[in-house]
Amino acid sequence: MSINEQETTEYITKEMLDELKAWFDRQTLPKELEIRAGVHIPNLKFTVGELFSHAYNCLHQPYMKGYYHMLKTIRRKLQERSAS
Repeated sequence: MSINEQETTEYITKEMLDELKAWFDRQTLPKELEIRAGVHIPNLKFTVGELFSHAYNCLHQPYMKGYYHMLKTIRRKLQERSAS
């Protein structure tokens, strides 16, 4: 499934979450992360774990995509940090 297909899928699939979880599992997460001004995560590992827990629990609820999108935002920020 392409990234564009993922963005337009009505539901977040287990496969999409599993793929994202596998990416996080391969990373050494920093203790904390600033997403943008005013959005600071002081305990990143705990927060990521909680987001995944909620995301898996809300898999087939289209109005509950926020957990998945927040995880993708964190991944993007970590990728930007490692590229610089």
